[in-house]
Amino acid sequence: MALSKKCVVRAALAFALISVAACSSDTENNRGSIDQSCWEAVGIDSWPIKEEEQVCGTNGVLYPSQNALKCISKQAGVEQQEREKCSGGSDGGKFDPCVALAYVATRRVCGSDNVTYNNVWHMVCTSNMYSVEINAEHDGECAIECPYSPVYKPVCSTTDYTFANEQALKCKQILQPYIKNAFQHEGQCKRQQSTNPCYESNTFTPVCASNGHTYTSAQHIRCLKQVNSDLRALHDGACTPDEVKEIIGLDDVCRMANHRQEWSPICGSNNVTYPNSYRYLCAKKDKGEDLQVSYMGECGSFDYCRQPEPDASPVCGTDGVTYPHDNALYCAQASSRYLGKKHQGACNETVDDPCLHRGFPFLDDNGRPVCASNAVTYVSPEALWCAAKNDSGIKFIHSGECF
Repeated sequence: MALSKKCVVRAALAFALISVAACSSDTENNRGSIDQSCWEAVGIDSWPIKEEEQVCGTNGVLYPSQNALKCISKQAGVEQQEREKCSGGSDGGKFDPCVALAYVATRRVCGSDNVTYNNVWHMVCTSNMYSVEINAEHDGECAIECPYSPVYKPVCSTTDYTFANEQALKCKQILQPYIKNAFQHEGQCKRQQSTNPCYESNTFTPVCASNGHTYTSAQHIRCLKQVNSDLRALHDGACTPDEVKEIIGLDDVCRMANHRQEWSPICGSNNVTYPNSYRYLCAKKDKGEDLQVSYMGECGSFDYCRQPEPDASPVCGTDGVTYPHDNALYCAQASSRYLGKKHQGACNETVDDPCLHRGFPFLDDNGRPVCASNAVTYVSPEALWCAAKNDSGIKFIHSGECF
């Protein structure tokens, strides 16, 4: 069943928001691989609507520009027709930025309310929704001072929305006073709590546990703590053969190899892929093979990242680290789930330092909590990377809160 327009708008606004990042003058923010027509359609110059630039879609809606219609066409198959045919139509001829363009592409803009919006139409959508005048000040994120904490301690507001911490809620109150948000209680709002906390995620994000087993997610380990209070997460990714050997020992690995259906592939020095650490250790023990671990993963899967690139040039990672080439970044991503490519060329400390953004979530007030090796839950990977700049011992352990 299709969502009503009201539901679509509410869903969109749930992702709104705030950045406490330093202002960036880079108008190519988050350009990435966004289609050219969509990129132009959501830019600061596309608002306000100019009557002479409007074009009519086959759904009877007048769109702000040719680029806007091209962008929508890629999403919904709407084509252009004669202008005079847009006096009515399936949507009543009314262009709705909340449904059409607010989230089709990210081209951040700073509004006159000091809020960073996904794009100019996201700003217009918010303005219409709350009947407040908001104008576009400049491309890029706003330079805002807000109360801030990198530590994830969720609180529930009176709008039944979970914020990463009390400081995030206060920032929301400062920036958008027309949205009546007040502190309700500590912890997540009840409507956002899982009805089945043991298996709330279907995502396969393997984590190594202190019993030498690899589980499908940190949430799986959290659930098992109900029957084994000593169980804890060691790190993101599968347990290595050395960890299994140290925790479980070699006496039982072959039996376990036959009973544990676990896919945590290991490439051996004989160029054979073993499905998990148990099978690898069993082969090494029973066959007396002089095996070594080449790397965690299927054989061949990381050959690309290990090869130096011809005419390689440095790239900047989202962690603020400069990598010598794309392949080196690709290798690093194997052990850092949230790491990505920020841009070509070396990182610039004045704009690429994760501490500048202080890890505050741009699109989600609830943050993207991650657990670090110091048993602190940070509001986002960026906040963790920032902390790691001052303490190299801080490492990513798993997604979600520490437990």
